[in-house]
Amino acid sequence: MLSDLPDVLAARPIFLVAAAVAPTLVVVIALFMILDQLGIAATIVNATSSP
Repeated sequence: MLSDLPDVLAARPIFLVAAAVAPTLVVVIALFMILDQLGIAATIVNATSSP
């Protein structure tokens, strides 16, 4: 759990900047970037692309 802390700290500013200056589409993209930073995005992509 503590090993994930640097990734969480890196993901937070991405979201804060996107939420402050961007429309909804960019916030969604930023959210995916956060999930990618945390290593969750690949799981979501694989889950949605499986037959």
